[in-house]
Amino acid sequence: MAIPKPHPKSKSAKPRSSFLILTASIACIAVLYLASSLLSTPWFSFSTSSNLQNLLNRPMNRHTLQEKYLYWGSKIDCPGKHCDSCEGLGHQESSLRCALEEALFLGRTFVMPSRMCINPIHNKKGILHQSGDVVSEEGWISNSCAMESLYDLDLISVTVPVILDNSKIWHRVLSTSMKLGSRGIAHAQGVSRADLKENALYSNLLLINRTASPLSWLSFRFMECKDRNNRSSIMLPYSFLPSMAAKKFRDAAEQIKALLGDYDAIHVRRGDKLKTRKDRFGVERTLHPHLDRDTRPEFILCRISKWVPHGRTLFIASNERTPGFFSPLAVRYKLASSANYSSILEPLIENNYHLFMVERLIMMGAKTFIRTYKEDDKDLSLTNDPKKNTKIWKIPIFRRQLAGIFPFPASGTIPEAVSNSSVYKERVLLQVPILPVLKMPYLVREHLFIGNIGDSAQILHNGSDDITHILSVLSSASISFFFEWRNGLSIPTKEIRKVYVRDSKSESPLSADKLLFSLEYAGKDLKFVRMAVPLRDMESEDLLDYLDICLEFIENSRKEGSVLVHCFAGVSRSAAIVTAYLMKSERLSVDDAIESLRQSCDSVCPNEGFLEQLKMFEEMGFKVDYESPIYKRFRLKVLGDLFNRGEKIDISKFGPDPGSHAEKLSSDAEKIVDNKEALPKLNNAYRCKKCRRLVALKENVVEHVPGEGDMSFEWRKRSGTFSRSEDDECSSIFVEPLRWMKAVEEGGMEGKLLCSHCEARLGYFNWSGIQCSCGSWISPAFQLHKSRVDISIV
Repeated sequence: MAIPKPHPKSKSAKPRSSFLILTASIACIAVLYLASSLLSTPWFSFSTSSNLQNLLNRPMNRHTLQEKYLYWGSKIDCPGKHCDSCEGLGHQESSLRCALEEALFLGRTFVMPSRMCINPIHNKKGILHQSGDVVSEEGWISNSCAMESLYDLDLISVTVPVILDNSKIWHRVLSTSMKLGSRGIAHAQGVSRADLKENALYSNLLLINRTASPLSWLSFRFMECKDRNNRSSIMLPYSFLPSMAAKKFRDAAEQIKALLGDYDAIHVRRGDKLKTRKDRFGVERTLHPHLDRDTRPEFILCRISKWVPHGRTLFIASNERTPGFFSPLAVRYKLASSANYSSILEPLIENNYHLFMVERLIMMGAKTFIRTYKEDDKDLSLTNDPKKNTKIWKIPIFRRQLAGIFPFPASGTIPEAVSNSSVYKERVLLQVPILPVLKMPYLVREHLFIGNIGDSAQILHNGSDDITHILSVLSSASISFFFEWRNGLSIPTKEIRKVYVRDSKSESPLSADKLLFSLEYAGKDLKFVRMAVPLRDMESEDLLDYLDICLEFIENSRKEGSVLVHCFAGVSRSAAIVTAYLMKSERLSVDDAIESLRQSCDSVCPNEGFLEQLKMFEEMGFKVDYESPIYKRFRLKVLGDLFNRGEKIDISKFGPDPGSHAEKLSSDAEKIVDNKEALPKLNNAYRCKKCRRLVALKENVVEHVPGEGDMSFEWRKRSGTFSRSEDDECSSIFVEPLRWMKAVEEGGMEGKLLCSHCEARLGYFNWSGIQCSCGSWISPAFQLHKSRVDISIV
């Protein structure tokens, strides 16, 4: 610091002596130096001076420099200024909430960072600078958001006194020294919170950095504070900061809530990719494995139906930007989002963080609010995946193949004798599969359980006193699927038999070489009987052709012991199989069977394709009737899907040629005429008008509803019907592919249908579809013109 020069001597004042002049000069210099030092010390204030106080005060809460302050962070300009990127709003709010809790615990005023780092994807002003000028004030401002634009600091100060660190005074104080006692700053490192709170040694201005607490604003160093040791005695709820939004946002939210009226709300977080994270034992765990599925509209409909009644107004807040993505929800609810209120929000919103502040207030005001993840045990959520997967895994059970098991207590602590054992260390070092302690699968009926792949692996690996049979409905029937799911898992098996489609008597449209099911002994001591059915969780998948074998296995297994039916997640495929079993055994409708199943396991939700097939199963009398028009329509649709995927359709999947049985049909017709009681069984037959060859029977006809476009060919719901009288508007009939159709057998996409006897043109075929004269779109289509055929009785 420069030493001020003494004032020049006055011409009228004469010194009495040189000694007095020197003494006066030294005293003057000392006084000026002392005053300058005091003024340069931020924690010092004269009672008559208000300059420093004015820099630090808040409009509502005036904090004096005699108070104790808490400044949190290792860098005064963090978050963001020296960081390559920053965390999202939720992560940064968790850090901020923890810091506020510390200030409450220590009884100090919190010095809040003046700006919050904003993630580039949420910042309309630009992206993070990658140049060397990233630390500039301009670069920092363009990549951050002012705290006062997000929060009402006066409102926060009612609970926790808060001031901002945006004054040059704070910058000078914190950059001057970091040593205890120098210029009134306490740099706490390795000091307990109790000492910080009670020991008068620590000065009014207290800096705590990362070495004293796990809390940090720096990128990739974030940790929530709720699990730290010596936690604060006062914990703020998750809703604290969202409810402290700036007044303009609170006013906007109130306007929108008034327009919504009585409403419910869901938050849908989309787009998370599957990630893995190693737990404390070094085992990789998958993060959010079901999130993508659980946030699809069809699953949301199923999930929230028990919480949100039909016809309610549903406000949706989501990061999904695909137009119309949530439109399927409109079949049950009146949909609304922030986009519907742009006239209110547009003048206020500068970036997505501002939008989030408003949307959270709207969701908090809903009658029923459903989150993506659970923040609290009482929360309703779209997915059962944990927000942080590594926190919910129980202490694993390690099993030595030859030596038995180490049972760990439920408290989560590992006995010292076990943790020091060679077996334990070997399993950790070699990353031998660690199976989590899972609760038992859900009991649906006596001797009938439903579960997921984890339940099955646990039973096969560790044994069970309750389960004797397992029905695995996975995309692969091989036991190796379990090994791929959990690397290193070993489950012994012994094959009993494999059955392919060609070995069955069904008229399945599936390829003859496709595996129908495999049966094997599996698990510990090969004590379990396991049937594996290859079935994917897709709406286009053929469920009907697997129902008979699955339901028969369940019935037989219940007679011999108990059976677990499982798929990968225990939500769709296994639920569809168990629902079909309840429908058949208890004569329940689809809706009643699913509702009954949800009383045991509330997360079940078969996909839409499976639900439609279960409705057909109900319409066919709780069985798969291969002669039913319902099944024939479904079968034709499956064949069309297979063709469109590039698979060659084997001619064995075509209907039999009625012309090859003409003599037998004529003989049967004569017997029917002689027996009058059999007259109602008379059937229509279609013959080539030119040569009279029989080309189709009534049972080969695929009926459609006139004028309903491409929806007319979809299978009918329970309220629908397939039988109707011939309609004069239709100039054609549509049939299943038959073995006399040589052009179809050759594999073409489309072509003419020629009589196999006289080669007269009878119609057309097209695997993509043909429009009937009534307006309906039939796909795939095998069309016979009525003008080219005659109708007779057989």
